[in-house]
Amino acid sequence: MTSIAHGSIGVIGTGSIARSVVIGLSDATDPPSIHLSPRNTDVAEELARQFPNVTVCASNEEVVETSPCVLLAVRPQVWLDAVQGLPWRPDHSAISFIAGVNLGTLREALGDVAAIARAIPLPSVARREGVTVTYRADVWTRSIFDRLGETLDTDDEGTFDAFSAASATVAAHIAYLQTISGWLTQHSVASHDADRYVASVFANLADSLRESPVDLAALSHEYATPGGLNENLRRMLAEAGMWDAVQSALDQTLHSVTGRD
Repeated sequence: MTSIAHGSIGVIGTGSIARSVVIGLSDATDPPSIHLSPRNTDVAEELARQFPNVTVCASNEEVVETSPCVLLAVRPQVWLDAVQGLPWRPDHSAISFIAGVNLGTLREALGDVAAIARAIPLPSVARREGVTVTYRADVWTRSIFDRLGETLDTDDEGTFDAFSAASATVAAHIAYLQTISGWLTQHSVASHDADRYVASVFANLADSLRESPVDLAALSHEYATPGGLNENLRRMLAEAGMWDAVQSALDQTLHSVTGRD
C-alpha cells in the first residue's frame, strides 16, 4: 500500500472540516496532489485558486478514479448516496469523517477496498496542530494526520465514538465564553472589550493545555486556590448541577451518534 508521498488524495465533500484538512496539507512543504469533488463549488474553486496542488474534479467518480486514498467528508444524512456505486478498487484506502457511520456499514457501501479508517479532524488541522483521533488507522491515515499535528489511534470503535461525542462540546464551550462576555456587558463593559478580554483569558490558558503530558485534574486544582474566587465559582456551578448536566448531555450525544448509551 502506498502513502501520501506516492499518490494523490481525493476528497468527497468540501465542508469546513474538509477545507481545514486541504489547507493544512497544501500550505506546507511538499504538499500532495489533492482532487476535490465539485460539491460546494465556491469552496472547492477557492482552494484550487489558492493552492496549485489542488484540482476540482467534474464528479465524485473522477475523484475516486484519480486517487488511491479518498477522504469521505459528507454529511451523515447524504453519505450513502454520495459514496455508494462509485468505482472503488481493491487498492483503495478510504478515511471517513462521517459521524455515526460505523466501519461495518462503511464496508458494505464501499466493498472490497484495501482499508477503511475513521477519523475526527478538528479545525486546528488547518494550522497543523492538535490531535486527530482515528480508528483502524492505516499507512495513509497516519501519513496524512501526522502531517496535520498528531494521530491518536484506537482499535476500539466504541472508544472512537466516545471521542466523537466529546468533540461536540466545542460550540458549548464558546457559548460559555459568550455568556461570560455578555455578563461583563451588563456591567458597563463595551461588547468588543468584553469579547477581547474573555478571549485573551482563555487563549492564555490554552498555553497550559499544550504542555505534554497534560493533567486536567491538576490544572483545575492549580487554578482553584482554596477560598479564592475560582474555587468558589467552581463550587457554585457544581452545586447548580452544571457538571452533571454536561455528563448527561454527552451521554445523549453518544446515543444520538451510535444508538447506544
